[in-house]
Amino acid sequence: MIIAQEKRRNNIAEYVIYMWQIEDMIRACRLDMDLIRKNIIEKYEVSPEVRKEIEGWYESLVHMMHESGVTEQGHLPITLNAVKQMEELHQLLLRSPEEQQYKTYYYAARPHIITFQMKSQTPYSNEIQVCLEALYLLLLMRLSKQEVSLATQEAMQTFSRLLALLAQKFKKWENGELDL
Repeated sequence: MIIAQEKRRNNIAEYVIYMWQIEDMIRACRLDMDLIRKNIIEKYEVSPEVRKEIEGWYESLVHMMHESGVTEQGHLPITLNAVKQMEELHQLLLRSPEEQQYKTYYYAARPHIITFQMKSQTPYSNEIQVCLEALYLLLLMRLSKQEVSLATQEAMQTFSRLLALLAQKFKKWENGELDL
């Protein structure tokens, strides 16, 4: 919860990927709060008060996952909403004549976005979701020590650059510091 709040405040892309990882950890614990306590919450080295707060956060996520029908797969509405907001800003940036660097990053990533969409055969709601899903899959591959091809690494770099810049712009946009 504390990590999620910090990531949400400072880097929206990292927040989304972190939350997807949390969703998968909750699923790995079969949405069972006893397993979540034992395998996740007890690992935090925090005060009892903070631990109780974290436990409440996990309980609310489990409840939201049940309510949203994402107990087996899919993502919570709060993260999908963040992705939609990122896509909205992405479209604004692409239309802005002042955002040449962003457009350069986007056009470098675009062929890889299309390739990833075709290979995955998964319906994505927008290009930003494609980039986020691809980076999340890369994270999972690295965690399971799978080999990542050079071509995949290069594609992921274009996604990373695009999302890093988008996250910077998103923070400014939310703070009213970005006029589009």
